[in-house]
Amino acid sequence: MKVHVISERGKLVGTFIPRQIQPSDPRTPICTPIARRGQKLQELEIENAESYYKERRLADLHKIVKKKLKLK
Repeated sequence: MKVHVISERGKLVGTFIPRQIQPSDPRTPICTPIARRGQKLQELEIENAESYYKERRLADLHKIVKKKLKLK
């Protein structure tokens, strides 16, 4: 599953998992994070990333993201 990651100066700012649901109405808004000036938006492939959110194990997810991107 793809995870969007925002980092700034080598530090993790936030993560976002886009929904995989196809909207039935074409007017349904699509959400995606946007990096500000000085930040980087990256995309990672992490297995079962959504389960970390459902099980409230965000610290574990952030450890994986930091390790893969070599962030502080």
